[in-house]
Amino acid sequence: MLDKTYILSVVESILDPKEKVRYVTAKIIGLDEGRARFIIDDESSEVVGNLVIEGEIYWVLPRELDEDQQLVYRLKKRKSKSNNRSNAHLISKETHSSIHRLEKQLLKAEVIQVSRPVYYNETVRNAGRSANLIAEDIGQVDIKKILKQDISEISGLLDRLHLITNAPKNSQYEFRKITGNKKKGYSVKFRQVINDIPVKATSKKEISPEGQVTDLYTLVINPQLATIEPSKYSKEKALKLALAAVNLHLGKPGLQWVTLDKSPIELSYKIRGNEYSLVPYWEVVFYEVSQNLGGYRVFVEGHTGEVKVVKTATDCWGAGSDSKSL
Repeated sequence: MLDKTYILSVVESILDPKEKVRYVTAKIIGLDEGRARFIIDDESSEVVGNLVIEGEIYWVLPRELDEDQQLVYRLKKRKSKSNNRSNAHLISKETHSSIHRLEKQLLKAEVIQVSRPVYYNETVRNAGRSANLIAEDIGQVDIKKILKQDISEISGLLDRLHLITNAPKNSQYEFRKITGNKKKGYSVKFRQVINDIPVKATSKKEISPEGQVTDLYTLVINPQLATIEPSKYSKEKALKLALAAVNLHLGKPGLQWVTLDKSPIELSYKIRGNEYSLVPYWEVVFYEVSQNLGGYRVFVEGHTGEVKVVKTATDCWGAGSDSKSL
C-alpha cells in the first residue's frame, strides 16, 4: 500500500446530528472490492478511517501528539463465525477521548453494515443502552445449545457484539422463554441478572433455522454506573405487606388466599427514569378461593415498601396440590 497511490470517490455522506459526526463512504477508483469509510467530527474536524484495499484492512487514526498527522495500521485478519470486526479491539487509547469516541462509533457502524441491516435504533444512557438491530445476519448461534438453555450462547453473542450492545464483561443473563420450531426458527427472550436479581425488562432475539440471528433487541445495564436501590424487605415481610394490601384493596376481611408454585413470589429490578436506575420489586400473585374473586398481582417496592394491587386476567382454577394457603 505504501508505494501506491489510490484515488477515492465519495459515494455517500451521512450526517448524524445527535452525535455531531458525519459518515463518509468512498469507492477506491480502479479496485472492484476496494472501499473506504470515514467518520468526521463536525466540530473538531478529527477523522478516523477504515479502508479495504486488495483484501487488506487498514485503520487510520490521528496521531495523538500531532493530530494533523495520520497513523495507518494494517489489521490482522480474524476468523469468525460471522462478523470479522464484531470482536475487534479498539486501537486508540481511552485517554485520547475524542479519537477513542470516533473509533468506537466507526467500528459500530462497520459491525452494523457487515450484518446487512434493515433497521437499527438505539437509546444510550450513562448507565446502559437499549439497541434493536434487524438484519440478514447479525451473528451465528448454536441452536442445540439454545434449546438446552445454555446461557453462554446468549452472553457470547452479546460480548462479540459489545460495540452494539455495550454489554459489560462477565454480565449475567437468564432465559425467559423459547418458542418456535426447527422449520420456522426460534424466538428467544432473556434478561440480565445483577446481584443475583433479574432485571424486569426483557431482551429478545429471532433465530433462523440455520442459527443466524436476524432480529436482536437488547437492554443492558452497567451495574458499575447505575444507581441501584437496595431491598429492605425480606420475602416473608414482602408477602405480609402484599397480603395486607390486597385485603385493604378489596375491603373484605376474612378472604382466603393462595399462591401457586407456577407463579412464585419473585424479586426483580425495575428500571426507573431516563438514566436507568434500578429499583427492587417483589411481585406476588394471589388467588382468592373462598368467594371465587379471581387473582390479584401485588407489587411491593423493595426499598420503600410502597404497594400496588392489580387485578389479573387469570382465575383460580387449578389451585390444587401446588397451592399454598395464606
